[in-house]
Amino acid sequence: MELCKVNSCHNGGVCVSMAPDGNATCICPNGFDGDFCEEVYSRPVGHIGGLLIVVLFVLVAVLAVMLYRERRKTHTPVATAEAR
Repeated sequence: MELCKVNSCHNGGVCVSMAPDGNATCICPNGFDGDFCEEVYSRPVGHIGGLLIVVLFVLVAVLAVMLYRERRKTHTPVATAEAR
């Protein structure tokens, strides 16, 4: 426990003393990393997030095309005097 007093953890980390060898380690809260929780850790969006964005874009594009075709199909041109 003496090592936990000397090497205190930062950013809300909890110091845990390893009994047999007397070493201590920090258990860091979410968002922090490093030996003493001194490093800010941010998780990248990754492949899942990128894939989700692509799928949403394709879905919006498909819906837009379907809406365009539906409106075009229901729109009937009105005959004018010049066309007769």
